[in-house]
Amino acid sequence: MRSRLSANRDNTAPKLETDDFSKSFDLSCEVAATTSYRGAILNGFREVEDALSDLGTLALQGEAVDRALVLARDTTLLTKERYQQGLTTYLDFVDA
Repeated sequence: MRSRLSANRDNTAPKLETDDFSKSFDLSCEVAATTSYRGAILNGFREVEDALSDLGTLALQGEAVDRALVLARDTTLLTKERYQQGLTTYLDFVDA
């Protein structure tokens, strides 16, 4: 990565030779593209991991809702039987 300055014959402004600069610029573009690609891949893995974690959480929540539904049905059936046998009031049955 070297660039050279050379003076013109009339000793005016120096001229920058751009061959080395062009090569280093191309290399830095490749490094930037590789870094960007690597970041995109890592972000993709993170999103997949988050989605899998969310699926596990949703499965646990679904199981909890299913258990709550079974318990609510059992409570309703027991309260209905108690009401039909005259052991509780209609308000207790409706409230269950």
